[in-house]
Amino acid sequence: MTIQFRESSLPGHEGRLGLHMHVFTGKFVFPCDLREGEVDIRDIAHHLSMQCRFAGATIDFVSVAEHSWIASYFEPEVDPLEKLMHDAAETYIQDWIRPIKYLPELAPIYRALEEPIEKVIAKKFGLKYPFPPSVKRADETVVTMEVRDNIANPDKGTLHEEMAIPPHIKLKRWSPKKAEAMFLKRFKELTIKRALTSYGLAA
Repeated sequence: MTIQFRESSLPGHEGRLGLHMHVFTGKFVFPCDLREGEVDIRDIAHHLSMQCRFAGATIDFVSVAEHSWIASYFEPEVDPLEKLMHDAAETYIQDWIRPIKYLPELAPIYRALEEPIEKVIAKKFGLKYPFPPSVKRADETVVTMEVRDNIANPDKGTLHEEMAIPPHIKLKRWSPKKAEAMFLKRFKELTIKRALTSYGLAA
């Protein structure tokens, strides 16, 4: 699906598509016309740390940043940076809850918004894109654990009942400030490791 956006009338930003938004680092960005130079890991870490999982329907606050940090430790030798960054597009468009996002009538709309942003972020940080299957496995494993441990409804449904959750995959229940710091720390660790590996060096 292709979505057509009108050009911005914001002074100094003529020609940009769609409306602008404010980001943590104090800039304007255009989420429907995002450019690589506008993507900042500080915005990603901060925005994701302030967004609660499951639209806030949790027992305890757990951020998207914490979810992503945990995902990066599932099979950590396989695509950990992609796992950490898999929800980075939510910096700019947030998430839709699954009962809405996966409706056949609405899924193409969300993907039409999400995919261009993911591509820009992937290019910015040298991520594999489309994300490899390992990312989906990690995400679904963490989701299953979150439903088990942080949703009050005793009727958990049949969400991935067959999935084995490794014992080290656990919620931390970090504050936004802590989640932001840990996300940035993990990002730095993984990008340094990837850079060293590209030069044939050990991290």
